Amino acid sequence: EEVEQLVASEKYEAALESLNTKAIKVYQEGRLGRDQMRQFHVLRGRAIFLAEQMKGIALVENATNVVGAYEKAEELTGRADFEPLDQYYLAQANVTLGKYARAIDLANSLPPELRVQRGRVIKRVVEGLLAAPNLDSELTLKMLADFLGQRDLTVDDRGWALARQTELLLRQGLVSSAVMKVLQTMPSLMSDLGRE
Repeated sequence: EEVEQLVASEKYEAALESLNTKAIKVYQEGRLGRDQMRQFHVLRGRAIFLAEQMKGIALVENATNVVGAYEKAEELTGRADFEPLDQYYLAQANVTLGKYARAIDLANSLPPELRVQRGRVIKRVVEGLLAAPNLDSELTLKMLADFLGQRDLTVDDRGWALARQTELLLRQGLVSSAVMKVLQTMPSLMSDLGRE
């Protein structure tokens, strides 16, 4: 309960300290039930992810610890029914690790009210695919098409997708197709696009 309150108060470092000093002793002594042990790992994954997000970083080591914490939680009870935000944190950690298929599966299972978070995961996956030395153009195009097929996309989201489609076409050497794509799509976006 103390750790949950610390996380809710955005005191992530204090939450981790409490988990790693106080709660770990009780855990190691075997005085927790399976559900409590599961919650220990969920809170650990949550606190690591949120502490990192607050700092504006995404380190592989932290992502590995986040994924490991959630996997341990699932292993303890055989249940992967995490709260939606925990699914989002796990998806983001998987993106950092380059595990795009797992990240997309988690993002696609998010409820409609977390569509913004789903979009963030998809954007990071697409950007990761575009940055890869061996471009998987088919997968990238599919992801962009799926993204554009979502309801209630903002004009900035549509602008982002257009920019990524253009980038993809340029990477494939299809310069005239990229130019046509921009010329056909940009006029409907220009008046409403934000600065970014």
